[in-house]
Amino acid sequence: MIQFPPDFIGGRTIFEGPTFFKYRLSPGTIFESTYCGALLCSDYGEHLNNLDTTFVIAFSSLIDSTILRKRNELCDGLVTMGIYFYNDSTINVGKLYWKTDDGFREAVTALYGPAQKDEVEQILATIHK
Repeated sequence: MIQFPPDFIGGRTIFEGPTFFKYRLSPGTIFESTYCGALLCSDYGEHLNNLDTTFVIAFSSLIDSTILRKRNELCDGLVTMGIYFYNDSTINVGKLYWKTDDGFREAVTALYGPAQKDEVEQILATIHK
């Protein structure tokens, strides 16, 4: 679970499968996920097969694909609950892999401006099972 400030709008919906879209317009910060294939939708995306990887590629409905080379492990006590890959740019992009029963899986993509980086990191720091 991740806690969002009260001025964020949206959340999880079901439309042909689970979709998550949480945002705040001013300043612009977006968290989104939709993991649907041709026949099936899932709560999570791809597995993070190599836990030591140094980069991942992020896709979003709002941006072109981008390589994320920075990494931060998010812990609840001594347990790693998430691995967050991100970049620093004019539009920052991040991808969270969430610890599930079958490994770390793609959970949400974040898009935000440089001024919102600290807030996004504070939101992600609330991660717990």
